[in-house]
Amino acid sequence: MIQRIQSIFMLISAICAGLLMKLPFARSETNITNHLLYNNGKLDLTDNIILMALVLLSAFLAFISIFLYRNRKLQVSISYVGILFILGALGAAFWLYWSNTPDSANISLGLGFLMPIMYLVFSLLAVHFIKKDDNLVKSMDRLR
Repeated sequence: MIQRIQSIFMLISAICAGLLMKLPFARSETNITNHLLYNNGKLDLTDNIILMALVLLSAFLAFISIFLYRNRKLQVSISYVGILFILGALGAAFWLYWSNTPDSANISLGLGFLMPIMYLVFSLLAVHFIKKDDNLVKSMDRLR
């Protein structure tokens, strides 16, 4: 049910993960020649298959969890797994950025570093509202 606020938060999380396919993590302002990651002047998901797999899995899990509204425990579990995947992608991106950037390069961070953080915020908000919804259902069961 897309009318629930947690479904909207999960949709926004999936969109944030999808935007990572287009937005670079970092841009090189100087010309870096013969470098594995910055050969096109930017570090993005297409440069590393692990980053791309983690982000695609997290986007897929966020999208799938929208339709699991009848099973709230599974919805929360899948949301947490998606959060773990995006944290792994963010950690891998930081590691690639810090370990493979030449010292002489003038590198600036892109919007790609902001999208996983937004994914985390919206996913955690969705988990909060899923738990709130679950508590409401449990309280209604006690009244019967």
